[in-house]
Amino acid sequence: MAFLLTVVAIAGTRPTSLVGLAIALATIPPLCLAILSLRWWWHRKFGGSKFMVLISWLLAIFIVITTLTVKDALSPYIGHHFN
Repeated sequence: MAFLLTVVAIAGTRPTSLVGLAIALATIPPLCLAILSLRWWWHRKFGGSKFMVLISWLLAIFIVITTLTVKDALSPYIGHHFN
């Protein structure tokens, strides 16, 4: 799983420098593991509730929008390390 997360991080970000590689490997695998852990916990805790499934979808949409906003905001600072 560590190898797969490393491949996903490198393929998804396409770093052009060692700093970009370090940023990708320090952020993408822990975020993926956190998302999987949250998903497992959420389904164990609220598995049968239709309302909580709706809340989980809204939470996922919020996380995606926040991630895209942060990526755009940080682009001038770390953008030259990635393609």
